[in-house]
Amino acid sequence: MDKKTKAKKTIPDTICRVHRSGGYAVLSNCFVRSTNIGCDSIGLLGKINDLPPTWNFTIAGLVAICEDGETAIKSQLAELEQWGYVKKTLLMPNESPTGRISYLYDFYEYSELDDSIPKYDIEMETFTADNATLNRVKKDSNFTIISAKLLRTNKIRNKLIGFMLKVLSLPNSWNFSMSGLKAICKEGKTAVHNAVNKLIDMGYLVRTKLLSNESVMI
Repeated sequence: MDKKTKAKKTIPDTICRVHRSGGYAVLSNCFVRSTNIGCDSIGLLGKINDLPPTWNFTIAGLVAICEDGETAIKSQLAELEQWGYVKKTLLMPNESPTGRISYLYDFYEYSELDDSIPKYDIEMETFTADNATLNRVKKDSNFTIISAKLLRTNKIRNKLIGFMLKVLSLPNSWNFSMSGLKAICKEGKTAVHNAVNKLIDMGYLVRTKLLSNESVMI
């Protein structure tokens, strides 16, 4: 008697296609792929590194370019400071160009304190503004080209921008699954699911259901 032919169950393929638009920013993967800082802090640091050195780096200024409110921005800056991506120096009136007590910010694309990313032998480029210094990684490798439109919008929360930066920094061969996305984020499973669904609603992500591959086992 011939053996019955059984349909073999297969795992659906996962395909990710990235559609980029004109106008780019080049960001180091050092902070983008960190799992010690949340996606919201990654999104904020990405925005900051896209700003020109002549920009006024203040809390009010950051709030103006973000969907997030002042409390959220301060929390994100505190997390970045905890992991060495921000250094904040208090300036007394005689030290400040405004003649008032203020802060001087140093922002870094790479931090030795962050043990969730590999240690790199990198060269930094420094850009100085009135109340901030941008310490950017000199880009010769390990970077991601991001649409400036994504970084410059104030209609999307920093958490979603940071999540998008992570996804866009991944190699084409990476397994784009929900479990895989959870593995590269500080946030939990529910937060990752919510981020994916929100980006779908906003049109930044399109999810298409794929039918299982058909194969037979004789």
